Amino acid sequence: MRVGDILRIEPESVRVIRKHGLHNFENSNVLFEEACRQHAVDPQIVKKELIHLRLVLHATPAAFNQILEDTLQKHEDIKHTIPQIREALHRASEHNSKLFSVKKKFEWLVENLEVHFYKEENILFPEFIKLWKSGQEQREYMTSFPMMYPIEGLEADHEWAKEILDEITAMIRDCRKPGYADQYCNEVYNMLQIFKKQLKQLIKQESGLFPQALTLERLYM
Repeated sequence: MRVGDILRIEPESVRVIRKHGLHNFENSNVLFEEACRQHAVDPQIVKKELIHLRLVLHATPAAFNQILEDTLQKHEDIKHTIPQIREALHRASEHNSKLFSVKKKFEWLVENLEVHFYKEENILFPEFIKLWKSGQEQREYMTSFPMMYPIEGLEADHEWAKEILDEITAMIRDCRKPGYADQYCNEVYNMLQIFKKQLKQLIKQESGLFPQALTLERLYM
């Protein structure tokens, strides 16, 4: 396949073709792979970007809206679970003083998650919607800020939250050893497992959103 063939199949591919300096081969009989070689470009990288562009261009707004709604619903699920764990920790700490340290660490985690959710819901996601609409309407996107930096920070939040939650789970697990376990401690442990599952699902969801946003930003800026 030649560069011109790619452009005829998907005219919007010109964004990727120009980015890699391959537009000079538009009317050439040189095959795509050879054009990449002559321009010292990895054809696999270009192919991946072309495939992703096609998926993005032909995805429906409804599909994107569903992904975003699912992500926001996961936010709400976690927000709903937090007060339940707080209440369970309060009851448990009254019977086991060792859980005061767990309670303190959990509040630290919640405080950071609340900031994380605020940044996503009020800064990143609205910008993501603007970016997506630019792609659907095939117009240039005027960025308010480079998305890479807040996304890097949010991804770092993910790793930090997982580490802290693992520490909390380990602390609770110690309290469940024979001679220490009670119904209150078991209740906290079980609720934390639900919370951990919710957080894992959210991180997986956002790990799919963030790369898409960065790809769209490169294409439409």
